[in-house]
Amino acid sequence: FECDDPQYKDLDHDLKSQIAPEVHTIQWFELQDAIDMLEASMLEDLVPCNQFQREEFERMGIAQRDPMYQTMITLVEVLQLKTSLGLIEHCNRIEATGRTP
Repeated sequence: FECDDPQYKDLDHDLKSQIAPEVHTIQWFELQDAIDMLEASMLEDLVPCNQFQREEFERMGIAQRDPMYQTMITLVEVLQLKTSLGLIEHCNRIEATGRTP
């Protein structure tokens, strides 16, 4: 199957996961490293985030990653808060006002 194959799209979630799992590994990254990886998802040329993704994309015939723009912007905003206390204060402001600053 290729991911854009209609037969693949019609498979149930469990079978799709056997063919191509959505999550292979979970890993912590420094915020800036994560931002750099997400920014690379917007490049025209494919930049896999690791060897597993490179091999799976090649196997599945995927030539482009989904752009991760909003996730990247969210992490940039978190990075600008500088400390976990800054993040907590930011979340408390959102909760108190119902909106972001």
